[in-house]
Parts: sequence; C-alpha cells; structure tokens
Amino acid sequence: MLSRTQIEVMSLVAQGRSSSDIAQARGTHVRTVQYVITRSLERMGIDPQSEVTERRQAVVAFLRDAGSSQAKA
Repeated sequence: MLSRTQIEVMSLVAQGRSSSDIAQARGTHVRTVQYVITRSLERMGIDPQSEVTERRQAVVAFLRDAGSSQAKA
C-alpha cells in the first residue's frame, strides 16, 4: 500500500508531469520527489530503471486498480 504522499506524487507522474513540476507544485526539492517516485515504484513491484513510458503505463494501471478497490471498500 502506498502512502497518501506517494499516491499524490504518482498520480502526477501518471499525468505526465515532470519531477521538477511536481516538486514546484508540492513546494519541495526535485530530489525528494525522485526519492518518493523510486520508493513508490519499488513498492508497486516496478523496476525504477525501466523505460519512462513503461513506468508511466504501470503507474496508471496501478492507480486505476487502487481507485477501483478503494471504491469497493
């Protein structure tokens, strides 16, 4: 399960936002956002070193599945 911060950041990643855009929007450093993204991907079982498009597709699928499971709860 991802934390609220991880879900928020990964939702922005799924929208195609860059780490610098996310950092600016959240009022934090780019390296902090990159850390959150890396840890989130690891928690989701996604290789942080995989291609950006592949990562984005996996994140979108994960968040879609997470949203539908929360709606059922």
